[in-house]
Amino acid sequence: FAPVRRPIAPPARTWTAGPLVSPPTWVMGCSSSKGSPQALQTAGGPRPKPSAVTPTGVPKDTPKEDSAAKGASDQAYTPLLVVQDDAVCVSEPPEAVKGGCQEAPAALAQPEADAAGALLAAPGAREVAVPAPPGATEEKRVGPVRAYFQKFAGAGVAGPPRPPLTQTAFSFLGSFTGIATLGLIHSQLVHIDDPHHFQLLVAPFGAMAVLLFSACKAPLAQPKNAIVGNTIGGLVGWAVVTVTGLLGLDSMVWLTAALAVSMTIAVQELLGVVHPPGGASALCYVVVLPLQSLGCWYVLLTSMLGSCLFVVLAMVINNLSPSRAYPQTSWTRYAPRESDALPPLKAYLKKFMGAGVPTRPRPALKHTAFSLFGSFCGVAALGLLHFALAEVEDPLQFVLLVPPFGAMGVLLFSSYKAPLAQPKN
Repeated sequence: FAPVRRPIAPPARTWTAGPLVSPPTWVMGCSSSKGSPQALQTAGGPRPKPSAVTPTGVPKDTPKEDSAAKGASDQAYTPLLVVQDDAVCVSEPPEAVKGGCQEAPAALAQPEADAAGALLAAPGAREVAVPAPPGATEEKRVGPVRAYFQKFAGAGVAGPPRPPLTQTAFSFLGSFTGIATLGLIHSQLVHIDDPHHFQLLVAPFGAMAVLLFSACKAPLAQPKNAIVGNTIGGLVGWAVVTVTGLLGLDSMVWLTAALAVSMTIAVQELLGVVHPPGGASALCYVVVLPLQSLGCWYVLLTSMLGSCLFVVLAMVINNLSPSRAYPQTSWTRYAPRESDALPPLKAYLKKFMGAGVPTRPRPALKHTAFSLFGSFCGVAALGLLHFALAEVEDPLQFVLLVPPFGAMGVLLFSSYKAPLAQPKN
């Protein structure tokens, strides 16, 4: 057992938990209210003799070999953390220790393991090993294969409730207005005779409408993610198609599609701008052959400019609702100041600056590697199955490799914990 020492000149009200010696270890205890000395065994070893402990927790006789250590005046008073059946002594100053241990409160009148856990949470307390209470059983270890298949049953997280009808109405109004605006601009700028026409109404904006108007508070729907993430998807799709064409791999569309989506996820995660429609933009450039005639203009006009227009429309429409604020993140690193009640117009315009929600940190490289591998395997499997079934000369052939699966690849493998990524959704 570790003796408790007093210095010649103890520092003013500086109390710490004393060190524990290596096993066999005993934590000394003060006398209880009945006057019987107590001790809590934390490891194997014999119990100390009651005669070696006084009611104040100070040993009567100190061995000769410890006399030099006892005489050192630079050691502070360090009483040990003690847990008894009916009394508790925790780092009390000398004047409080004179009266022995205090009676344990009702919250600590439990088994020794519960009392020790509660006391060790106090600031400055050292960890004390306490034996498990009788009757406690360890969890059964499950093999890796069984643990893997147990995940298929789900983690037990409750799904989000259905939104009220008023929010559904705003989602309908926003998505209808956004797609209609893009369609009008597209119809005015498209020239059928020109192979390099301005293509704006593409499939990825359907997925973007769901995010920006139905899940506008999600981190994936914020302006930085929408603009940069979708632009990355267009850029990666164009680059992969260009490189595979130079290598003579034009016929292996399944490989090009899998590389485009998986590399889009990797770049988005490395930059912290994950956005599912970006995967759809990459896959759309691969499988929709007329878009490949645009070249790099697909990146600048369709992906980037279209995303900017859609974000502006989302800010204008979402903020009309009193319970919505878009964007959630601020444009600058400074959080917006809280102010008193503002006029309706100023309160509406203030929402454009952001709600001050912090951005989500970038995922670890291990997570990015799994996202890359999972999305590549998923899109490659769809592509192989698509072309295996497309060999049948049937005008109503089984089409499987379509742009929406690019967005689903980003959502299922990069943001698999999001409510939007669950199997029912």
